[in-house]
Amino acid sequence: MAVVQVVCIHCQQMFNVVKNGKAEMGHQRYRCKDCNKSFCPCVRLQKQRDAQKAVGASGPLQSQFLLQR
Repeated sequence: MAVVQVVCIHCQQMFNVVKNGKAEMGHQRYRCKDCNKSFCPCVRLQKQRDAQKAVGASGPLQSQFLLQR
């Protein structure tokens, strides 16, 4: 069994984070005992990926490539 250290997305504490049920989509939720906030790190990662996909062809690397042509 692998042990995964989860860092609180609110206070960046690593050692006082415990499991706190499941989200509607089935992702594991966690609760930080230091700041007493609940979070789902998977949701934040998904939002970051969606934002990167939305940038798509208008991203800085693509724009730079188009300007060089």
